[in-house]
Amino acid sequence: MQHADDKIRLEEEKIKASLRRRAKIYSSLHLEDDDKQQLERLDQQLEAFRDAGKELDRAENLEQVLLTGLQEYPSFIENEQDLLSLPIEDARRAALKHAGEGARAEQLRKEISEIEGQIKITMQGSALEDALLTMEESLDPLEEVYHQNLAAITGDIVARHIARESEQKDRPAVVKHADRLFLQITQGRYTLKLDTREQLAFMAFDNVQQQNQNLDQLSTGTRIQLLLAVRLAYLESQEQAVKPPIVADELFANSDDIRSEAIMEALAAISQEGRQVFYLTAQGDELAKWVQFLDAHPDIQGKCIFLRGHTADGPDAITSTSQGWTLSLLADQVPAPAKMSHDDYGKAIDVPVFDRMRDEVSQLHIWYLTTDTAFIYHCLKRHIVYWGQLDHFLREQGNIDGAHEEEVRKMRKKAKLLSHFLELYRQGRAKPADRSVLADSGAVSQTFIDEVAQKLEELGGDAGALLHALRDKQVAGFRENKIGQLQGYLLEKGYIDTAEPMDEAEIRVNLHAFISNSKLDSEEAEQFLIRFFGHR
Repeated sequence: MQHADDKIRLEEEKIKASLRRRAKIYSSLHLEDDDKQQLERLDQQLEAFRDAGKELDRAENLEQVLLTGLQEYPSFIENEQDLLSLPIEDARRAALKHAGEGARAEQLRKEISEIEGQIKITMQGSALEDALLTMEESLDPLEEVYHQNLAAITGDIVARHIARESEQKDRPAVVKHADRLFLQITQGRYTLKLDTREQLAFMAFDNVQQQNQNLDQLSTGTRIQLLLAVRLAYLESQEQAVKPPIVADELFANSDDIRSEAIMEALAAISQEGRQVFYLTAQGDELAKWVQFLDAHPDIQGKCIFLRGHTADGPDAITSTSQGWTLSLLADQVPAPAKMSHDDYGKAIDVPVFDRMRDEVSQLHIWYLTTDTAFIYHCLKRHIVYWGQLDHFLREQGNIDGAHEEEVRKMRKKAKLLSHFLELYRQGRAKPADRSVLADSGAVSQTFIDEVAQKLEELGGDAGALLHALRDKQVAGFRENKIGQLQGYLLEKGYIDTAEPMDEAEIRVNLHAFISNSKLDSEEAEQFLIRFFGHR
């Protein structure tokens, strides 16, 4: 009986404490006790209040950036008080007036730029190939023969043809076809882009890293694949109904293993489009590479034909000239899952950990998104490792064994769930910056890059702390207007975030709401999140 009385008193104390907390909440909000309806209205406005706070923070940051930028102009400093006190309507009228003058100046600037670009094209001729040749020759003068072969891949005629079509259309049909070939050859990793800002140039968009890359930024193998795709697309644009065969003559001359592998993979992908490919060579080492490549790819219908003569190498050349040479494809086989569990297979293929602050959803390994180990195996065999590759490959009608429509739909829903989580998690948590960010901002010159990068490293990549350090003159001579420019870039790219971070409970509630509206099975979503957070 005594125990029951004690328990009653304890519960009464809890009730009193709860009532005191409730009264404190009403008091802090300046509400009458038990005014529940008004409290609910305020609760409904909470999300809008937070959004308004974020907008205010962004507006204040933008104001600071703009003010810092204006301080670069002497005329602003001289008339700062008058300009800042100018009525809004007067400021708008002045802005409209100067905008018109600025538009006319911009139009003149564009016309000058276009004229200069045409002069450059006229003077330079085949600028794309000349640039490639100059770059490669400066790296290794012994690769002269290789450069001749590479130059033959593109040719001036391709650039001239695309230039003519680009005058009529934003994206010529030949470029669209080259894009499709390039996507297929690279197994969904890259998309072809045409840069016409100054003069005609090809570039690649990395579907995993989500960034453009110029030709000189691509690996040698990928550059070869791009140029092969462009050359073939041009040839096919000239064809009518018949697909004549492709004839390649000793493209491996002075090529290393990576280049040779890239050429073979590109030609193999072309052959799978229904076109015959003839590769002519009198070199035993090239023959050996093709034999090993075809042995490793039984799905490709290939055959070696030996033309007998006084100088032609026969089958014996395969063993006599290839000793010690191993194609990287053979040394990097993908392990089959056999009877391994999903977790064990993840260890066998060494799935990388996803960085919540640095990585994007396109960089997520496909292992996280599906437990179908056979499907994962077939993707990896095609060098499709990340979600960005797979998603783009399938949207372009690529075919992979085991790619069931329902499973792909679930993978897309999980990718969207992860994207939503990252958006919530990164709110108020700025991603760390590094030297490359400073270089990309355009605000840090070569004079200051080493010192500013060192200061950033000392601050653990904290971009906000770096701005404070720069304003405190911890890097002598760094100009105030450049600090403003750097701040604007860091804000735009998410390296500074003044919003309030969401705690775990808030994120969980948001995710539950998202899952309920996405038609993704809650248990499957839970397993995906456990897999995502648990993989170390």
